[in-house]
Amino acid sequence: MAKLTGANWTVITTALVIILAFGYINIYAGYFEIHLNDGEQLAKYKEGVFKLYSGRYVVLSDYVSPECLSEGFYRRTNKVRGNKYSNLSYATDGTNHFITQDIYYSRGNLTRYFMIDDYTIKESFAWVPKNPNGRCRLRIKYSGLDKNLGELLYSKNQKIYNFETELEFGLKFDWFADKDKISMVDRYDNGNMHILTSPVTGSFEYDPEIIIKNKSIEARKTIKTEYNFDSKYEEFDNGKGKITYGDLYADSNGTTIENAKSLMNCEFCSNIKLTVQEDSKYPVKVIDYNYTTITIELKVGITEIGKSIPIEVKNKSLRLNQITKKPEEIKKSIYKENNILADINTKKRVTIPFGPNIEVIWGHGSTLLFLEEPGAETMEDTQVDETAPDTNTGSSLIFFIRGSNIGAKSYYYMKINNSVVTEGATIDGAN
Repeated sequence: MAKLTGANWTVITTALVIILAFGYINIYAGYFEIHLNDGEQLAKYKEGVFKLYSGRYVVLSDYVSPECLSEGFYRRTNKVRGNKYSNLSYATDGTNHFITQDIYYSRGNLTRYFMIDDYTIKESFAWVPKNPNGRCRLRIKYSGLDKNLGELLYSKNQKIYNFETELEFGLKFDWFADKDKISMVDRYDNGNMHILTSPVTGSFEYDPEIIIKNKSIEARKTIKTEYNFDSKYEEFDNGKGKITYGDLYADSNGTTIENAKSLMNCEFCSNIKLTVQEDSKYPVKVIDYNYTTITIELKVGITEIGKSIPIEVKNKSLRLNQITKKPEEIKKSIYKENNILADINTKKRVTIPFGPNIEVIWGHGSTLLFLEEPGAETMEDTQVDETAPDTNTGSSLIFFIRGSNIGAKSYYYMKINNSVVTEGATIDGAN
């Protein structure tokens, strides 16, 4: 809508009245008002702020704030001194009525567009920076919505996507149509909502599917829910759907990996990787594990028979080094026990604390067990043991390092993603 190619715009200098099916629009040089046939005011736009009314009360308003990159941060840009607004301009295609105004900022010009027909009001925006290399975004602020209904409706970073959202006062959003141009939509408990567009270098237009309808909104009901490892899909009775990312699931019933009884025997367990860095002196066998505990069988090599061998569990975390001002990893012991095994065939089964950010150490800092970060890029790997040379263990959920059998030689193969190698770089070796 923003460009309206070929439109015959008229700059408003005196009052103009446009008749609609449900009422009329009064357009003046600096603002416009929309009224119902009985004279009741439905909406008003003045000095960059659009307001929707119910009777004498403002029930919804919106305001646009450009933000430009400066010293590594996106900062709000202020309006210029003196004349901050152009006169309103008007155009029509015979069915729709278009109203526009330029707003002048220190770093560029924002143009607000409105398309009005007999049933809806649609908004659109265009930004032209003074510096063609300037990188900016728009923050569109809505206020007056119902309180205590805060919800993150759309987030590229957190991978939360609503295909469509319908709010109070006939306000309808279609995020699916705008997914390439927005980065975040957040509704707050105080009744405000912010739309943050994706940053763009140079001029850009934002022509969102934001429509104010002159009719009531029907409530939607969820008719189907599906779970994948990293997403939840909901289908509604209005034919629309919503995909939410953030939680990780162990099965299609919606059991999160935090609540799963087993992460070795679950529907989506192939997405979770347990790494075992094994020293042949201190072999282990993993029986089962989840986000709370791990059950393993302990054994020792021939040189460690009869010795007191520790098994320890450490919790890993990050803290800020006050000298270097850089984050550093710290490990805190949360469990420790010594074990004495009589011979190489003796096994001891233990159940100990486990989960993310936890490291299990069997032996003298030699055999380590830990979880890879869930959702991290999956590495294609396999292990071949000389005791079973024809067995491909690439589908195993446990990755052993230094062998899975005492005294046996093992060979490891990993597929490396070389797309991250910078063009022109020299690779010294890849054996």
